[in-house]
Amino acid sequence: MVQVMVAQDSNDRDDTSYQFSIVLRALFPDIDSPQVSIAAREYADALFLQSTIKDSHTNEYSGLYDDKWEQVRRHLCTMCGLLKLSSSYAHETVEFFRYHSARDDAYVKHVFEAHKILSRRVLKSDKFYRTLAGLYLSAISLHDMHESAGVALGKRVMELYFRIILDARSPAQMRF
Repeated sequence: MVQVMVAQDSNDRDDTSYQFSIVLRALFPDIDSPQVSIAAREYADALFLQSTIKDSHTNEYSGLYDDKWEQVRRHLCTMCGLLKLSSSYAHETVEFFRYHSARDDAYVKHVFEAHKILSRRVLKSDKFYRTLAGLYLSAISLHDMHESAGVALGKRVMELYFRIILDARSPAQMRF
């Protein structure tokens, strides 16, 4: 996931989409590859649009009510439909994007809610959603430092994030 953020920081929409397709293939092995690719493109479009919204407002809070957030939501809803993921995930992710762009800690609640929804779909349980959301928040915070050491540590955090997901799918192999 950190690679997605790095690709976005480089303003490379195609690489962002490609990197996210790798993430989605791991999370949704039951979805056909073409659908995963389209879902990844929708996410990349949402991600780039949210950056545009954030960057177009000089006052962080003025961007909270930009009309373009509805377009972000539509991209994410399309992604959710392709991945058979509740559209509530799209709503929570938009709220996460909105509040994070305003540097308002209210985004934390939405990261947790989104992870509860994601965990139910990907792991068929919400047993690990708090752990996963906490790791995800840590990776975001490290990325937000915009320093190479933070990005490198964020990658390690996300490796643990995905190890937990993969191990939780195969309980006999749980290593923690």
